[in-house]
Amino acid sequence: MSHTIFDFCKNLTWEAIPPDVQHQTKRCLLDLIGAAADTTAKGDWDNPPTDESLNKNTMI
Repeated sequence: MSHTIFDFCKNLTWEAIPPDVQHQTKRCLLDLIGAAADTTAKGDWDNPPTDESLNKNTMI
């Protein structure tokens, strides 16, 4: 099973990915970069979120 997944990933090209999936992938990467930048700017690395604070915030 793991060899099948590995071979799929190894042979996958960006062009083989459907355009809507490419678009969502770019959006997710930009969101990740923005969230990391925001956290860095706030200095939250010293105070990671707690389970309670994570449960209050939901993603849409």
